Amino acid sequence: MQPRRTPPGPAPSARTLLITGLVLFLSAAVAGLGTLLLLAPLVPGGTDRPAQAEALAAEARGLALAADAEVERRLSLLAALAASPALDQPAGDLRALDQQARAVASVLNAPVAVADTSLAQLANTAVAFGTPLPGLDDAPVALQTLDSGRATAGEAVAGGVSLAVPVRREDRVVAVIASRLPPEALVRLLGGAAAEGGSAAILGAGGRVVAREGAAGPPAGREAWAAAPLLHATSPLQTLPGWQVAITRPPPPAPAPAGALPVLLVSAGMAALAALAAWLALRRRPWRRLEQALLAAEAARRAAETSEAAALHGLAEARRLHDTIPVGLALTDRELRFISVNAKFASVTGIRAQEHLRRRPAEVLPAAIAEALEEALREVIGTGQPVIELPLSAEAPGALRNERHFLASCHPALDGEQRITGISIVLQDVTERVRAERARELLMRELNHRVKNMLATVQAIALVTLRQSAADPARLSAELEARLLALARAHDLLTAHAWEPTDLAAVVRAALAPWLETMPARLGIEGPRGVLLRPSQAQAVVLALHELATNAVKYGALSNQEGRVELRWRCGPDGRTEMEWRESGGPPVRPPRPDRRGFGMRLLERGLASDLGTGAEVRLAFAPEGLRAWVRFPSGGAARGRAPPGGAEPGAPPPPRGPALLAYAAPAPDTPARGEPS
Repeated sequence: MQPRRTPPGPAPSARTLLITGLVLFLSAAVAGLGTLLLLAPLVPGGTDRPAQAEALAAEARGLALAADAEVERRLSLLAALAASPALDQPAGDLRALDQQARAVASVLNAPVAVADTSLAQLANTAVAFGTPLPGLDDAPVALQTLDSGRATAGEAVAGGVSLAVPVRREDRVVAVIASRLPPEALVRLLGGAAAEGGSAAILGAGGRVVAREGAAGPPAGREAWAAAPLLHATSPLQTLPGWQVAITRPPPPAPAPAGALPVLLVSAGMAALAALAAWLALRRRPWRRLEQALLAAEAARRAAETSEAAALHGLAEARRLHDTIPVGLALTDRELRFISVNAKFASVTGIRAQEHLRRRPAEVLPAAIAEALEEALREVIGTGQPVIELPLSAEAPGALRNERHFLASCHPALDGEQRITGISIVLQDVTERVRAERARELLMRELNHRVKNMLATVQAIALVTLRQSAADPARLSAELEARLLALARAHDLLTAHAWEPTDLAAVVRAALAPWLETMPARLGIEGPRGVLLRPSQAQAVVLALHELATNAVKYGALSNQEGRVELRWRCGPDGRTEMEWRESGGPPVRPPRPDRRGFGMRLLERGLASDLGTGAEVRLAFAPEGLRAWVRFPSGGAARGRAPPGGAEPGAPPPPRGPALLAYAAPAPDTPARGEPS
């Protein structure tokens, strides 16, 4: 089988021959022209200058985008700090404000300052907490922010970019947060854009160089660039009006001639290139435009990579702050489905933040919160107005079921055409504030109740004393003053113990304080520690002991020089406390008349038993040798661990060595006594 032969192609046409001749002619012409050019100095930059200028312009635009992204990143972090609850009252908790400002400063790697509307600094991370703070630096940018109510960026006094965001509460600016983008950070943004012999710089609104990379600075203006042999390009910054990125770069040097042979070789190569160019031109392939497009695309790709890396870095830092800020933050779309949720917001539901995405509040939040929150979100979408500090309450998730209280604020999220695309939610945990308010209300009610009880007691003492001593003003004044002082001592004792159960030993000392100071040897007091009395019991015992001591001074054992009083108490086996008052050595005692009952008798026989509680017993015996009183009652509370004889209750000072009894002992006189309670 013979091999198949390819038939000969068609003969060249006249058009093909014409084109071939034209190409050869152009090749010879270009070869001669190349020889002449090689024998003379070449123009710097040559024919590549427009393409290189276009590539340089694309690189300048990429650097401007990166600078804008960095400014916006820093402003967004400052805006997140402005939403902190520590700024609800800027001068309230300065320590918490300083800690949160330092957290943001560590992310920005730049100082952060917080000032009120008079520009007096409340916090500054550049100095230690507690250091006196001067006025705010870069005041012009801060003032512009306070006037406009919007985030502002401008040239800093000490170099770099000054940034400021307002702190808004209830549609008014209450403070301003300021920071800087330092010059060294701007130099890092330039990212090695300066080539050998050129420079890259960021110019301020007045043309001043704010940050520069490279040895040579850019010319002052476009006229100087036009006259300079350098390639140059500029691009404006969107976040800083009047600012721009400027790049200058020398053109590549042209080769010098090196003899006849190289000239011929180069001429031949240029002729071939000219022929190829003619052929491409005939084929309508604009290779020059292709080269320029490739250079511009490469520069744009590098700028996009730089901008994307900076944006991803800023997004990661914003996400970290978003998840660690102590306020619940969330974003929903118009269908009320969550788009973003931080860790604090997720703690309300007890599930992970990722599990909230694309779900409605009713699907993840407690019913008590979800219903009110969804109603507020629909109101924001319907009216376009925010809903501020909506109170919400629900049980916290987990094994420990305690009620938590929140304030939710919902704001519309708008696009460039001011259309509502979603709703942002700020959720503040105000549980401790609500509990403090309730505790304050309870305290006020308790205080009101106690004041009423105290006034009722004072009124009763005054009425009885007035009824008995109205005929003798001097006696009326003395008795009323003494009884009110006894009541005051009881009140001081209870206040010192925070109106908690009080040791009977301390109650006895408070009741008999005037006589323990003037005649300690004639009072024998004995009893164990750890017998606790409720406030009402303690007050009743103080008044009763005061009346017994007063009666003893007037009529009983303490009315002469030989009498003596013994007061003892003990805890019975049934848990009741037994207390005995015994007088001896005084005048002989005669029983009181049935028709005569003074304040002391009424208090001991009626009031004391009632105030000491159910089952209390009070007995009086008017023996000739002296008055005796027995009181038996349930104590107000068990001691913190039964105190052994000689022991003390936990938390009390260590007792002295020997029996832990209150003893004011003295030799017992033999003289009999007389008298009755007044």
